[in-house]
Amino acid sequence: YLAEGAMGLPVFSNGGAGLAYLMGPTSGFLFGFVGMAWLTGWLVERGFDRGFGKLFMAAFVPALLLFVPGVGMLKLITGMGWQAAAMAGMVPFLVGAVVKAVIAAMAIKGGWSFLDRR
Repeated sequence: YLAEGAMGLPVFSNGGAGLAYLMGPTSGFLFGFVGMAWLTGWLVERGFDRGFGKLFMAAFVPALLLFVPGVGMLKLITGMGWQAAAMAGMVPFLVGAVVKAVIAAMAIKGGWSFLDRR
């Protein structure tokens, strides 16, 4: 994903592409996806793949991890303070992160239930 965007394919938000996106104020979020994917896989490999609570954690905790490099780079590149960077780059997205984690947990739990019945 990152390599595709760096090579000019329009895979970033609003059809963005190019190395400038990997060095801009939102670059921390892009690189954070790598850590997010790793942590999700790590949690699933350790048993967070069954049961709604564990599935929710396997989706939500990595989403929170995404905000660490995202808000950090936003602060660093724009010169915002921590509070302003968090208000711009994290707070508006927290409810969405919870909703997506709930939907993911429900979908995966339903998928496992369907497969277990077969």
